[in-house]
Amino acid sequence: MKLEILNLEKSFNKKKIINDISCNLTTGVYGLLGINGVGKTTLMRMLCTLIKPDSGTIKLDGNDIYEMGDDYRKIIGYLPQDFGYYPELTIQRYMMYISSIKGLQNNYAKKKIAMLLDMLGLSDKKNTKMYKLSGGMKRRVGIAQALLNDPKILILDEPTAGLDPNERIRFRKIINEISKERLVLLSTHIVSDIDYIANEIILMRDGRIIFFGKPNQMIKSMDRNVYECIIPDNMIGFYQENYIIANVKTVNQGVEIRVISKNIPSKSGIKVEATLEDAFIWNFADLSKEKYINDKK
Repeated sequence: MKLEILNLEKSFNKKKIINDISCNLTTGVYGLLGINGVGKTTLMRMLCTLIKPDSGTIKLDGNDIYEMGDDYRKIIGYLPQDFGYYPELTIQRYMMYISSIKGLQNNYAKKKIAMLLDMLGLSDKKNTKMYKLSGGMKRRVGIAQALLNDPKILILDEPTAGLDPNERIRFRKIINEISKERLVLLSTHIVSDIDYIANEIILMRDGRIIFFGKPNQMIKSMDRNVYECIIPDNMIGFYQENYIIANVKTVNQGVEIRVISKNIPSKSGIKVEATLEDAFIWNFADLSKEKYINDKK
């Protein structure tokens, strides 16, 4: 299976949201990363045929997905950031409703729903009305409905939003289990989730793909080191103004900061191993503010 994206462009109100994107996706898990407003959701909606590009093509095994129509939509599962539901429906009734929309046979749908609710830890809540569910549980129902038709292509927009740490671990296990025979594209602001489960990273900025590759390759692409330093409380403003700060933590001796820099930022600095989150922060940081200090050292 090959999903080919070629020279894709899309604008809204004369503002270009997707700017000449091209890439090929096959079986496996792809993590789509980028800050808010870079075009992730717009790209996903085009891959689901919910909106059309202004120019460019998307092909599945050589066939234009918009020309394929229902034949394409039958093999995709989609979880948007905010999925719609009827609050008075129970989980079971909601899932049966979605299965009817997807054209699933009644007996098959019941078995599939039972399996998915068990997999997502929702079996004991199946008769609970949707409006009574926590945010994390609603998200799990959203993941379940996306898997109802056993899709070959699964597109998940912020699937871990609202999930607690244990639920995120469960989600990662599920993705690992189901990704062997399908293409999974997911976006998230929780970079560690991508680090655990994605085979490939797609990093977007200003409507473009600025990196496509393995997580370890993205980390190696940084031309900076990462240091952990302990500084006095009254120095935090100086470091935030002049360095790329990946994390700040209060400790007994003052403040422990995680600094991304070409040079050691203080005498207390200890070089540490860079993470995917460091690489993500570096790609969206204002590199100009560190220029004076790094050039002078």
